[in-house]
Amino acid sequence: MARRGRSIRLRLTSWYAVALTVVLVGYATAVYFFLRQDLSRDLDRQVHDDYEAAEANVEVAPDGEIRWRASLEETEGAGDDRWIEVRARDGGLIHRRSPSRGSRAPDLPEAGLDRVGAQSLDLAPGVRVRLYQGEHRVGDQVVVVRAARSEVGMRGQLSRLWLVLALTLPLGVGLASIDGYLIAWRALEPLARMVRQARGITAEHLHERLPVDHPDDELGQLGAAFNEVFARLERSFDQLRRFTADASHELRTPLTALRAVGEVGLRDDAGAEALREVIGSMLEEVDRLTRLVDALLQLARAEGGRITLALEPIALRQLAQEAAAQVGVLAEERGQSIRIEGSDGVVRADAVVLRQAIVNLLHNAIKYAPAGSAISLIAETRGESAELCVTDVGPGIPPDEQERVFERFYRGDPARGVGGFGLGLAMARWAVQAHGGTILLESEPGVGSTFRIRLPLSAAAA
Repeated sequence: MARRGRSIRLRLTSWYAVALTVVLVGYATAVYFFLRQDLSRDLDRQVHDDYEAAEANVEVAPDGEIRWRASLEETEGAGDDRWIEVRARDGGLIHRRSPSRGSRAPDLPEAGLDRVGAQSLDLAPGVRVRLYQGEHRVGDQVVVVRAARSEVGMRGQLSRLWLVLALTLPLGVGLASIDGYLIAWRALEPLARMVRQARGITAEHLHERLPVDHPDDELGQLGAAFNEVFARLERSFDQLRRFTADASHELRTPLTALRAVGEVGLRDDAGAEALREVIGSMLEEVDRLTRLVDALLQLARAEGGRITLALEPIALRQLAQEAAAQVGVLAEERGQSIRIEGSDGVVRADAVVLRQAIVNLLHNAIKYAPAGSAISLIAETRGESAELCVTDVGPGIPPDEQERVFERFYRGDPARGVGGFGLGLAMARWAVQAHGGTILLESEPGVGSTFRIRLPLSAAAA
């Protein structure tokens, strides 16, 4: 995990460096081209000014010849990077001024006198100029005026710019990459602390949680999500421990009884009738074991998704009547009555599975309600849902136990002497949730309890 954390930091730094390089290269390229365009426009303007100045210095001599009016001093003041040339239409040279740089500078080419406008020319290796030429009428004659300036200055500025960019860009990217790595390290440090803390969370330390410094950012949300997972794991482990302890207790009781009855049958010199009673007691305990194992297997298959529901439209009130008839004998033994009220809300359900859930709720109510009391079953429709309420007037369930009554094998202390395995409500909850519904408990100690099943109406009924 530590290596992965470092690799994430390196990948983030690499992505940052690549993105920054692309941005800086694009910026440098744009700066270069904008500066080149500005320098080129400025050079064109200077060359055009020289051209206009040259036009102003061409005149007609008294003898009718075209001559250059500027004096020698004025011509020399033109500078060392300028070419000025005036030619007749037939190509005859009237005036020429070339820069002097310690050696003779190349002259402008005689070809191309018919062109008008600006252009760039290579006069010699390493000598490139910007030329502007055009025709100028002097009196009744036409001459060709040419002005040029060297591009050495412009190209020198561009070369220096490229040199600066080439030196500073890698340095800037390197420094920015180091900063990016440090920023990534600091940003991912909470994740590294989560990793170190998570390594210490074992089955014996599920109560510990990951540190969450900033719950609103992405890493904080990740830590909170993992903490929720650890909380669910802790609850699951607690349920598994309780399940193991309760299952061991439930299995030990009939096994102990079987062993005791068997030992008594073997020790006493009893007759056939006594042995028959011993065998009968042993069969009762075997039946109890069988029912417990069957209930566990059914719940395991249900929660494992290995039970396929055969859905069909069913009237919830009719299903309640069938469930009440199934447990009617148990209620009569305690002198209890089951009242069924309400309307027929139609739901799509597996009749066998949902009926068994209602039977479990009724069986629970019969066990806890006092003898001679009434148990009510009320079916009604609420919006797009059908509801079935099973209400008794038993001792009720304390608030701190109401969330746990649907757990496997859970039975409050007052319920220990009532019997059962503590699996009925767990099966009922699974059955209701498998049909897309919810089961709620409303209970007040000393008043009674109401289990409320809420299921979506079938499409036709809705």
